Amino acid sequence: MLQSKTLNLFSTSRAIRNALEGLKEKNQLLPKFMTIGEFEKKAILVKGRVFIDDDTRVILLQKACDFSKFKKLNIPLEFLSFLKNSKFIFSFLDELAQEFVDLKELQKYDIYQNFYEHIEILKEVKSNYLKLLDENNFVDKMLLPSLFEVNENFVKSFEKINLYLDGYQTKFEKKLFSKISKLTTLNVIKPTVKKNTPNITVESFSLSHLQISFIKQKVYEFLKMGIKAQNIAIVLPDKSFGEEIKIYDEENNFNLAFGYSYTNTKLYKILNTLYQYLSENSLQNIYRYKRYFQSKFKEDEDFFSSFEKFIKDDIDEIYEEEKYLFLKLLPYLKNYSFSKKLHLFLNRLSKRSIDDVKGGKITILEILETRGVEFEAIIIPNFNEDQVPKKIKKDMFISSNLRKMVNLPTLKDREKLQKKLYQNIIQKAKEVAICYVEDEQNSKSRFLDELGFGYREVKKDPLKYLNLLLPKSSQNRSTTKAIKLEYDFTKVELSASRLKTFLECKRKYYYKYIKNLKEADIPTNEISSKDVGDLVHQGLFELYQKKPSYFDKDELLIDLRGILYQKSQKNTILKFYIDLWLERFANFASQEVKRFEDGFRIFALEKSLAIDYKGLKLIGKLDRIDIKDELLYVIDYKSGKVPKTTKNAIKNKSVTDFQLQFYFLLSSSLKQTANASFYDLTNAKILDDDFFDEKLELLDEILLSIKEQKEIDFSLCEDKKICKFCPYVLICGRE
Repeated sequence: MLQSKTLNLFSTSRAIRNALEGLKEKNQLLPKFMTIGEFEKKAILVKGRVFIDDDTRVILLQKACDFSKFKKLNIPLEFLSFLKNSKFIFSFLDELAQEFVDLKELQKYDIYQNFYEHIEILKEVKSNYLKLLDENNFVDKMLLPSLFEVNENFVKSFEKINLYLDGYQTKFEKKLFSKISKLTTLNVIKPTVKKNTPNITVESFSLSHLQISFIKQKVYEFLKMGIKAQNIAIVLPDKSFGEEIKIYDEENNFNLAFGYSYTNTKLYKILNTLYQYLSENSLQNIYRYKRYFQSKFKEDEDFFSSFEKFIKDDIDEIYEEEKYLFLKLLPYLKNYSFSKKLHLFLNRLSKRSIDDVKGGKITILEILETRGVEFEAIIIPNFNEDQVPKKIKKDMFISSNLRKMVNLPTLKDREKLQKKLYQNIIQKAKEVAICYVEDEQNSKSRFLDELGFGYREVKKDPLKYLNLLLPKSSQNRSTTKAIKLEYDFTKVELSASRLKTFLECKRKYYYKYIKNLKEADIPTNEISSKDVGDLVHQGLFELYQKKPSYFDKDELLIDLRGILYQKSQKNTILKFYIDLWLERFANFASQEVKRFEDGFRIFALEKSLAIDYKGLKLIGKLDRIDIKDELLYVIDYKSGKVPKTTKNAIKNKSVTDFQLQFYFLLSSSLKQTANASFYDLTNAKILDDDFFDEKLELLDEILLSIKEQKEIDFSLCEDKKICKFCPYVLICGRE
């Protein structure tokens, strides 16, 4: 089809595609289409200047901010922190330039001089920055309004320009198009919204991921109504939720309009692993580094040659584009370390995305991308107050009142614009489904009522959505693959923890004890509660090895402190946790002294025992055994939660933890045992098992039962709560 000399300008590429769809059947010359942003880049000229890239911009701004008063803005000049915070300075100064507001004008209206000092600092920042732009013949958004010329040859190549305006125009954009209107015919068209009376349903969920089930259910309902897939859209307040939705899209119904983040690629992950390793030599980073790098990293004179041998099989077009641009930046980075250069390059890559070329027909898009488009049915998740309206941090340096005085958009103005976006896309639709998270931290957005639409809030049992989250293939894996084997418990050493695993989940037992699949354990420098608990156990073992009884609590505390400090002296964080424990041990020391005064003595510590019982071999390692009047008292230290048994568990025979019963039977092989108890170290209390005898009887039943089994069905557990922290959850298909 031939093109006419008419140019149509739309806010987004999607709006252009929408317009082209409407022209398919028409027999006419096809007008040229561009986004407003693309047109502005071609319509603007700044002679003798080169447009600055984002990274060079940050580097020059950092130099511009390097003066003593700048620290009063509480923005650190340290490279990585400044990289994150520079956007606040740029967005503010860019906005002032686009709206033709001078910093001096702000001071004029700041009657009480609440912001005078901040504005003075920003004046110096801007002056320094513009000077650096001049020295390097650069131009950016901040300078554009004062230096630009219209590219007359380009503009005059069109006989007519139709500007479809459905968003906010800055004063600079108004000035630009005013000049363009003098060179060619310019029609400004504000699209009218055809108003439907949409059917709007709203549901709330206590868990964010249940919204994904809601989305899938609504898509099914809309398709059943006869609405075509391409006429359904998922509209997101924030695009970060899009990739979470795609994780559960086993049917491949959805496509991400904004694509996948480049950070998901193998190439990016390898380079980021290298950066993390160079930045912090922690155990985790060393472990990850060794996955991709076989030897110690050596920096070459050529920046890219240093690592390209490790990513050569993964290099793609996006990488090559960013490399080409970054090579122009490298001369400005001579004084930067390799890791800082790498961070800048990763920062560039992280902003890129990969098209969702294999996606389905149902579009997932951000609210900003809905300008100029319409769908028959839309679903909006995360309609929460913290996301709708989206918070914009442009009021960092001045107040809303001062903004109003100088005719800058205020927070209320921006909220009105966002509200209009939601109103437009909802008005165009026939079916609308909205959901949000409601819990102690989250509530529905006030926009829900302020938008002016009637809606029906549905209260349903959210559990009905749970199964929709599991892909069908996962559900099949979970239910159809049976594992039955001949297995003889009389030939294994049975500990309390091993029995517990079997009783909780036979499939986990199969993977752990029969297949011997080890849990992936990434080394880490972080201190876990288990690490602290293990150290406390070791400390108590060494304490009573040194001296089997104490009659002075201060002496006990001094000795224990010495042992624990010696074990934690190389780790400041661990020492902090030990200090917390030593405060708790004041009560423990008093309890222990009283116990020794009552005649108890240490009989054994860390005692490994094994016995033949009911035809099975039971084993265990007992923390401590005390003796009094020739009777043994077994003690199991608990630095964390103490297990408890309920009456219902006894009644239903659903008990799985028989630790004290095992220890009682094991210690009885040494001498008559009176009791086995937990020692709650946090509260310095010795706790008996309220249902000890009942559990001992139940243990006998269980042991007899498993001894007689010759073939075992290693089935999946029924209680899926157990799967939450199970290392085999992916293998079982219950992820």
